Amino acid sequence: MVEAWRSTHSQVVINTCIVKGERRVWQSDKSVPGLRIEPGPPSQKSDTLPLDCQFNVDEEAGRRQIYHRYCMERAASHLAHVFTTVSEITGYEAEHLLKRKPDIITPNGLNVKKFSALHEFQNLHAISKEKIHEFVRGHFYGHYDFDLEKTLYFFIAGRYEFGNKGADIFIEALARLNHYLKSTHPDVTVVAFLIFPAKTNNFNVESLRGHAVTKSLRDTINDIQLKIGKRMYEVCLSGRLPNPGDLLQKEDTVRLKRCIYALQRDGLPPVTTHNVVDDWNDPVLNTVRRCQLFNTIHDRVKILVEVVEEITLSFSGFNSPTFLTFLFTTLLQPSQLVG
Repeated sequence: MVEAWRSTHSQVVINTCIVKGERRVWQSDKSVPGLRIEPGPPSQKSDTLPLDCQFNVDEEAGRRQIYHRYCMERAASHLAHVFTTVSEITGYEAEHLLKRKPDIITPNGLNVKKFSALHEFQNLHAISKEKIHEFVRGHFYGHYDFDLEKTLYFFIAGRYEFGNKGADIFIEALARLNHYLKSTHPDVTVVAFLIFPAKTNNFNVESLRGHAVTKSLRDTINDIQLKIGKRMYEVCLSGRLPNPGDLLQKEDTVRLKRCIYALQRDGLPPVTTHNVVDDWNDPVLNTVRRCQLFNTIHDRVKILVEVVEEITLSFSGFNSPTFLTFLFTTLLQPSQLVG
């Protein structure tokens, strides 16, 4: 039997696997004191000293009102028959903060070997990438002047810890990359997705409108293609090759012009898919403004902050990066996004 327990406040996942009666294996994704202490600098910071020598763990846990959770996690790690962590860094953290060195490291990652054939993995990759293409076409309508075949997608997702998760470095690097691409590789485009949970009050209207107008254009073209096929079939049955006037009629041209006119926009593509509550105090959006990544027509790096409404549940892990990425993939479908 495998159970997963998530503390509502500490955001720490401990997996408990009960094998052959009472034998227990505990896996710590992140320690309680490490998670709470990292966002703020310790009183005496030194890269050459162990963590427990840089500050008093018990004192710091008490000051942050997590001492009871810290004691429970430390006791659980010591009572477990086998104690594991997901990386060497978390193992080092557990050794000095929980006072027990992990017995084994079980790294996080994707198991691509589970696919029976390589082409199956490639097909799934192509399907997922096409969903992202459709999302980008809709979001950047009116400024869609780049080639998707020469577009790279970058992602960062996780808990909303601006400095601890490296969002500040990520945005700064994108700003420098934008300057580099504009001067050396103007034909290459980078679309960066930043997926974080935050409080929102609604979808961004401009983003929704983009998916609506692109869907209308796609439906119109599909209908015209069907009619052109029928006309071509009828003309070829008469024993002659069709002329351009026989295929694309005036009413079809008018419909296409209406769709193209609807694709025009006065403003820039938004950097968010949702309306963020108190966005002027949001660290990610403030950094985007400071780096002047506004998705202009001259920018080779496009920014898209995918903000997911913050959810706090005790047993499900809905705040995990895996869930956020899954939810983001679901939102990539225009029909679900508009609905």
